[in-house]
Amino acid sequence: MKHRITPCYSPFMASPWRTAAFLSCLLLVSGTLVARATNDAVSAQIGEQSLSIEEIRMALGALDPAQRVAAMQSPAALAQAVQALLLQRIVLKEALAKKWDQEPAVQERLELVRKKAIAEGYLFSITSPPDNYPDDEELKSAYEANKASYLMPRQLQLAQIFIALPEDAAQFEVETAQNRLDLVQKSLNQTGADFAALARGQSDDKQSGGNGGNLGWLPESMIQPDILKQAIALSKGAVSAPIRIKDGWHIIKVLDTKEAYTASYEDMHDRLIQQLRSEKAQANRNTYFTKLLGQKQISINGPELLKALGKNPEKTPQ
Repeated sequence: MKHRITPCYSPFMASPWRTAAFLSCLLLVSGTLVARATNDAVSAQIGEQSLSIEEIRMALGALDPAQRVAAMQSPAALAQAVQALLLQRIVLKEALAKKWDQEPAVQERLELVRKKAIAEGYLFSITSPPDNYPDDEELKSAYEANKASYLMPRQLQLAQIFIALPEDAAQFEVETAQNRLDLVQKSLNQTGADFAALARGQSDDKQSGGNGGNLGWLPESMIQPDILKQAIALSKGAVSAPIRIKDGWHIIKVLDTKEAYTASYEDMHDRLIQQLRSEKAQANRNTYFTKLLGQKQISINGPELLKALGKNPEKTPQ
């Protein structure tokens, strides 16, 4: 059996956890996230609020497969997910203290959430594929069928020294930036120049500057065209002339390059499992809904419903 998969993952996506709905409530807080290891558990704590490993496991288990994979991509991603849970716990404590849960409007919403949770939980239980799905043969078939979509573009590992200069900068800002740029160029032209040290001391991009200017591995599609044009013409270890784009001046060093390649079956194995299981569950849901619709007659009076909701059917797009 062959599978056609709609790609939902790229290792070049910017920080996968940023797109996970689970992290949408992530806020900046003043506090300390502490991870503690015991003989059989790990908990997280901020102030007086803490989470047990079981609570964290349950929260992650409630996510859909793609969100769960995103949260588990790295220790940093998991830490951000746990931080979001801790923040939710703090907000909940404050809301309960003010009896917010007893407000009529909140009660109505809670009842809707309760009903949805029951229905969704039941649907999950009857439409989830068996634990042994997919088997090795199905995984390999899916990989071969979609192999062309697993082509990873050429990547460049770049470092930069960035001198900020907006297009609408005042004349004194232009002159200041130009003086800084001249100083950096002069330093780079000296024998034994240390690009990383200059980036730490002079770059206005503090995040990469603190790492010696290292921007990490970037696919060509994520690099500004004007910068890419210069970077691909450089050999490994070479440094570009200053490149002016909208936000300022960029001096680029090519640390390494990686030619385009096709991700291996081993690279895609775990993601294929998640994707196939998700698609199978959705197919099972569709089959179940089709069966329900065949058993029950549904009647919906659209115009009357719109009127009841305060809408004019004649002015509502069809």
